[in-house]
Amino acid sequence: MPENKWLEFENFKFNLPVPYTIYADFESLIVKINSSTPDPERSFTVPIANHIPCGYAYVVIGPDGNFKNPPAVYRGENAVDHF
Repeated sequence: MPENKWLEFENFKFNLPVPYTIYADFESLIVKINSSTPDPERSFTVPIANHIPCGYAYVVIGPDGNFKNPPAVYRGENAVDHF
C-alpha cells in the first residue's frame, strides 16, 4: 500500500484546453406526497415529495469567453425528454 493516500495530478503540461464550456440548470416542481407508507422490506426512507422536472436552461460559452448562441430556455412538460 502506498504511504500517501492522496493522489495529485502533477503533469500540467499534458492538460488540454477546453474549447467550450456548457452550463445547464434544471428546475422542478416539488409535489407533496399525501399517501405514502414506508415499506421496511425495501427501504427506511419515507418519501414526502416528488420532484417533477418543469424546465431547463443552458448556455454554451466559447473559447473567447462569449456566448456562442443565446441561452436556451425551455418551460413545459417532458422537460427531461426535451433536453
